[in-house]
Amino acid sequence: MRDKRAFSTSLLKGRFSTCAFLGLIALEVALIWAFPYFPSEDGPSHVHNASVLANYDREPIYRDYYRLTLFRPAGNMLTQFVLAGLLRLAGLRLAEKLFLTGYVILLPVSFRYALRALTPHDGFSFFGLILVPNYFLYMGLWNFCYSIAFLFLTLGFYFRHERRWTWRSILALSASGFVVYLTHAVSWVICLIAVAGWGAVQLATDVWGERGGEFWAALRSGLGQFAIPLFALLPPAILMLMHLAGSKEETLCGVESLRRRLHRLCNLEFLRGIAPSDLVLAKVVVAILVFLLVLAVVFALQRRLERWSGVGVLVVSLVCAVVAVLGPDCIGTGLFIHKRVGLYACSFFALWLAMQSWPTWVLRIVPVAFCAITLWSLIARFPVHQRLSRELAEFVAVGQRTLPQRTALLVELQPFPEGAGEIWPLEHALGLLSDRAIIDLDNYEAFTDYFSTSFRFERSPSPALGTESQLEAVPPVFDIERYERETRGRVDYILVLGNIESSQSDGQKGEMKLYGNQLAPYHMVSSGQDGEFRLYERTSPQSEPPR
Repeated sequence: MRDKRAFSTSLLKGRFSTCAFLGLIALEVALIWAFPYFPSEDGPSHVHNASVLANYDREPIYRDYYRLTLFRPAGNMLTQFVLAGLLRLAGLRLAEKLFLTGYVILLPVSFRYALRALTPHDGFSFFGLILVPNYFLYMGLWNFCYSIAFLFLTLGFYFRHERRWTWRSILALSASGFVVYLTHAVSWVICLIAVAGWGAVQLATDVWGERGGEFWAALRSGLGQFAIPLFALLPPAILMLMHLAGSKEETLCGVESLRRRLHRLCNLEFLRGIAPSDLVLAKVVVAILVFLLVLAVVFALQRRLERWSGVGVLVVSLVCAVVAVLGPDCIGTGLFIHKRVGLYACSFFALWLAMQSWPTWVLRIVPVAFCAITLWSLIARFPVHQRLSRELAEFVAVGQRTLPQRTALLVELQPFPEGAGEIWPLEHALGLLSDRAIIDLDNYEAFTDYFSTSFRFERSPSPALGTESQLEAVPPVFDIERYERETRGRVDYILVLGNIESSQSDGQKGEMKLYGNQLAPYHMVSSGQDGEFRLYERTSPQSEPPR
């Protein structure tokens, strides 16, 4: 009778935990669908380039200005094709929401899948929900966001098959490795580190204490189990070497002190998304993880444990932490490597904590604490989403005055407003006008060698209109006359964002002070309610789109 009650209680707790887990995912999804526009910095640019992929055969101006390279050895492309497929099926705004919904569901579920392969303490799976609204989501680095989920799915599969590999499971692991790489190369490298670190510890455990022939037999058997998954995951290395050998992009890294790198890791800066309170939230998460570490050490000393559980996962976490501090922060134009690897260092540390022997009261408190943090984050982000979605809607309303099959240049006159943090959703907002088949002349993806879309040489804005750094400066530096003289390109619209302080006293628009001669052939056709957004249209006969 007592066993039946215990089983019923355990089953009830499991159902409650699952319902809470799914409920929080539903709330995250609801936040995406609650407002017309999702605020992210590079997201609109991804939407624009996905629109080029989806409609390249339909829109003449896409073929005039862009060329497509459907496969790039750098990876960083899989989710772009997924988004393009959704755009073709569902339209621009609906496709973006469906795409983000997939990420919000997949990341916590994949973290839970990996955790359950290691421990029955699935209350720690709520940590996956804390990871969802991270820095990369709001920066619009959506390839990397999806790669986090694919990595945890791959590792969950690996943990379940590490001692019993068959040809079928080896092929499945290899295919999963390709999916991770084609989504983002950094996550594939972390996948290799995780498999190598876990396997090395398992190999050391197998041969520890063995002598003579038994040692060599255990070593041969362990090496086989260690090497099989590594070789299965290695083939994408060929693609990475091809990209590195052929890439001509200059490195954009700055020099940071060791103290700054440690500060970034220890303060979990990858959790700083879009809400002002994210900094406090990250510190609370750090406090909880440190508290659990102290408890784990105390309990281990009390029980006189000779070995820690899950040492392999701890080793992987430590290796990621070292890379996040001492490794490069960029390779070419691939940025934020420290933050990306720092996310994994923290995630593996949370997995290791979940594998320890915890008393019941800890297993009850942990999911409650993680749930509270997730709800806090949701409540804090709601008004920010509301405000920024309203600004993006006003921007789109102004931009809707553009005619289809035209080119446009976004001109920012002011830097990020105070309190905006590192993320500015209007940075590439021209991508939100992609349903009009416009060309964003500051399309940063088309200047790189790791996205599928690139400018045609005869119409490329760089360097004739301005170099990449000049076009992205605030305010930007550009030369429309030189661009149209030296190339077959055009500038049909200029969309101005913000103003400059010196122009507010005399009532003259800031762009007239900076670009008066270049704006002479243009006239303003639309303006936002508060005058923050102003659309200028070319009035000369040259504004006809290229044929």
